[in-house]
Amino acid sequence: MFTLLFIISVASAQLFGIGVHDNDYVFYVIADKPYVMRSAEPKANLCNLCTRSGRDQLIHFRGDEELLPLCYALDGDNPVVVFNTNKQAQFCDEWDLSALPDIRSNGAPIKAVQGKFKGWYLDWSDKEIEVVEDGKTKHVRELILVKEPKAVRKFWKFPIAP
Repeated sequence: MFTLLFIISVASAQLFGIGVHDNDYVFYVIADKPYVMRSAEPKANLCNLCTRSGRDQLIHFRGDEELLPLCYALDGDNPVVVFNTNKQAQFCDEWDLSALPDIRSNGAPIKAVQGKFKGWYLDWSDKEIEVVEDGKTKHVRELILVKEPKAVRKFWKFPIAP
């Protein structure tokens, strides 16, 4: 299994999974920080993608009711993508998901839509880091925004539940 992002359309209550076109990686969350990790490692801790009120947001469901929006800085020099746990105004939680195909195909990019990083692509770091979770070492890569990637990361969506 390599899909750990979801889209929810509030109007239709439709739940969608998001797949990473590169089957070698999956989305993962450790200590409220978003990553990708090699798909061969044991997985849990879902990341979720939520569409609501005409805004496309990447959301992590922490518990039953708490939603953490995946954000990027509106200004500054740090392209690392984070969960906005403090609801700070200097972050944007809106993404361009308009090109995502509804079926597994070649996929499409996800892009930032505001601020300094407008038009930059969702990607992940080339550098792998080790993070310990529950006494086990995980090999992960930070989610980042890239202006001109060597290869654009692609994603796709599929229905999960009505």
